[in-house]
Amino acid sequence: DTGRASDTHRHFTLLTRAESSVCPGTAHSPGEDEEKEGGVQFYVNRSGFPIEAQTWDQMWNHVGAVHPEGQDMVERIRNATYLPKPPVPSVPNFKPSMSIADWLIVVYNHTGTQFFEIKKSRPLCGLMETAREMIRESLPIKCLEAVILGVYLTNGLTSLERFPISFKTQFSGHCFHHVVLGVYCNGRYGSLGMSRRQDLMDKPLSYRTLGDLVGEFESSYKRYQHTIKKVRNMLHHTSPVLMNIV
Repeated sequence: DTGRASDTHRHFTLLTRAESSVCPGTAHSPGEDEEKEGGVQFYVNRSGFPIEAQTWDQMWNHVGAVHPEGQDMVERIRNATYLPKPPVPSVPNFKPSMSIADWLIVVYNHTGTQFFEIKKSRPLCGLMETAREMIRESLPIKCLEAVILGVYLTNGLTSLERFPISFKTQFSGHCFHHVVLGVYCNGRYGSLGMSRRQDLMDKPLSYRTLGDLVGEFESSYKRYQHTIKKVRNMLHHTSPVLMNIV
């Protein structure tokens, strides 16, 4: 009926799947995946917080379909009489002398869904509000969200230059997209980020040139049989260009 059709349209407007960018029927990559998940579509929460009941149901159904334990896992969690509340992190006071790993400690989102919608057309102040929301909700994130969070957490470091570095790689016919936050301080380059792979995210502030840093990422990608097709960095641009990071 008309009412049901309208409700369904609203539901999928709030929660839509990311667009695939790869050839069908190819193998899953052992390396990095990002927004397009190598062709595997996933849901993005577009309804904001608190997450609406209908959006939660759709996300749980998707997780149940892709998780190895399926609906058994979903029912075990959703029907639990007690679930401990996740700790809410406090925003630390960063110093340039701290290690990269101490600056950004986050958990990768393996659920097949994305909790925070990143609108790259938003002004920087709007993206920083999304970063504050990430801290308040304490939910797992992916690499694009981690870049925004990294910018927010390092805003007070005036001696630190920050710029996105995006990668487009190919594996077995699939195209993959990944992004980290490049950092420069005291003559050395490094990066902040989030990935399923430890060597495709944080890099210490120890690289003499940007080329050395990118070369380290290239070596890491080779370990996962990925071929780098394109690298883009925004070192000499101002903050609003973060809206064009992918």
